[in-house]
Amino acid sequence: MKFGGSNRWTGAAIAFVLVIGAASTTHAQARAGGAQAPAGPAAGAAPAGGAQGRGGGGAYTPAPGAKDLRAGMFNWHQGMLKGADERDMVATLEYQARSGTIQVDGQPCTLTRLRESTNYQTFSQRVDYSCTRPNGQMVSNIEVVSWHYAWNEDTRGAEIGGHKGKAAAMPATVQERLIRIWANPQGVAKAALAGTMNEWRLGANPSTVIPEGVTKGRQHDPLL
Repeated sequence: MKFGGSNRWTGAAIAFVLVIGAASTTHAQARAGGAQAPAGPAAGAAPAGGAQGRGGGGAYTPAPGAKDLRAGMFNWHQGMLKGADERDMVATLEYQARSGTIQVDGQPCTLTRLRESTNYQTFSQRVDYSCTRPNGQMVSNIEVVSWHYAWNEDTRGAEIGGHKGKAAAMPATVQERLIRIWANPQGVAKAALAGTMNEWRLGANPSTVIPEGVTKGRQHDPLL
């Protein structure tokens, strides 16, 4: 499925469910093909120069008008920081729609069903949709990405753990589908924070991983 511009749908009526979960700092779940997520720093570790969250010795409060990287990232993550230690606890997202328009192979397609499930703990996403092209042709697909693997399913969970159905490998779509995970409002903030870290750690409080006074992130992409 290809999308026009940066948006997946136009005028879609979307039911949005935000699931707040305990974001794990280690990834024990195996991905397709046995790939593992990169290991994060030891639990509770704070980088030199980084401020502590409430659970680590006092709340961090950016100075009014502060424009350094730590203040910017902390303010950007507001609404996702939860608990006494102000961690980003948004672990999964669920989007659903029954109307609207998406683009499939560069053509508009009127939705009859869309369900998009994203898991930031496993770097995975499943997009299950049905729509109708202008010529009346029905299109249905289930598009999945998990870390460095992508595939299509004819039924949700096909060939995973004995589930019925068939899955077809789609290696050429990995990068496109990973971008979908990190390009939504929640994902892009996580991706931007990851760009400041040596190793990706889901749930990090920006005030504990970015030293004071830093003005730009590292020149690497730990997510892709």
